[in-house]
Amino acid sequence: MLNLQPEELPQLLKEIYLGHWNKRPDLINRAIRLHDWAWNPDPDKQQLRAVHAVTRAAINTGLLDLTGHDDPCQRSEVDVLSPLLTGLRHKSDKKWRGEYHTPACVTDLMANMTVDKDFAQSGMTIREPAVGSGTMFRSVAQRLRDLGLNPHDFHWYGNDIDSLSAGCAAVNAIIWDLGPRCLIGCADSLAPDDDYAKTRAEAKEAFEQRDRYMDTASTIVAWRRALALLDELMPSEGNAA
Repeated sequence: MLNLQPEELPQLLKEIYLGHWNKRPDLINRAIRLHDWAWNPDPDKQQLRAVHAVTRAAINTGLLDLTGHDDPCQRSEVDVLSPLLTGLRHKSDKKWRGEYHTPACVTDLMANMTVDKDFAQSGMTIREPAVGSGTMFRSVAQRLRDLGLNPHDFHWYGNDIDSLSAGCAAVNAIIWDLGPRCLIGCADSLAPDDDYAKTRAEAKEAFEQRDRYMDTASTIVAWRRALALLDELMPSEGNAA
């Protein structure tokens, strides 16, 4: 990545996002505000240079030491997106949104106090109505791993009214490997009779859309292979003569 030129970076990042989209289209769709720039067919050169500079700075200062481990437990030691999100927003903007991210030391303490083997049973649901970037989920997942439990065995429901925060939580859900039962939504959890219905419906539609696209792609590949085989079997005009 460090050797790529600014105009080469979007293609690599799109391939990374598509790889994750194939597994979790709902989470990648939720994180669209973080990567929509990469799909611009006529990208802004100044923006590309800025993204390139941020990418190089992040790698050179050790981002992959925090998020690049094969072990999800080691990838879950920190939430790198929470301080980034809160640091880039103006104080008045955060106040208007009512956005106050709980520090990791506090969420770790809460998780250690409330989650034990008597409380945490496989199949139970963990809900966070104001998920932010998902810091509380990170602490609970780490606590479960400390107890010898697998976060994949639990249901995770996280909503946030802010689409950018929800996008960060979606990316973190992949980094922290919360598992196939983790759903992140952008919705008002205080709305009457919501109960994450919108979040579940959007996730269902994302998987159905992925399946439709994959079926279409498979059909196209099959036709191309058939036509290539037909070309091999049919003699060329020169050979026929």
